[in-house]
Amino acid sequence: MVDRPYKSLLELVGGEDHRRQFRERFTIAFDVDGTLIDHEDRPLYRNVELLRRFVEDGMDVIVWSGGGVDYAERFVRKLGFEGLVRVIAKGNEQVDIAFDDEKVNLGRINYEV
Repeated sequence: MVDRPYKSLLELVGGEDHRRQFRERFTIAFDVDGTLIDHEDRPLYRNVELLRRFVEDGMDVIVWSGGGVDYAERFVRKLGFEGLVRVIAKGNEQVDIAFDDEKVNLGRINYEV
């Protein structure tokens, strides 16, 4: 569910009123395969919308993939986030929150979606 991770993040930073004060500290990463797109390269809209909400709130958002930077950049363009998120090789940076379709330990907080 889209709202569950987002509400948990708001709880971490003290709720809606205090979110803007702390948002610069959060780096949030999304995997591509199985998280932002399905096995037929179709967008998984609930997760894409979650990413969009974090971008709109000014969070530092990363998209990464085990398939490499070029692969991740292709889907960032396809989903309309070019210039709004950073693309890096998966696991090359410590993040606060990682969203992935598999159980991972890539962030301080990890959500399996």
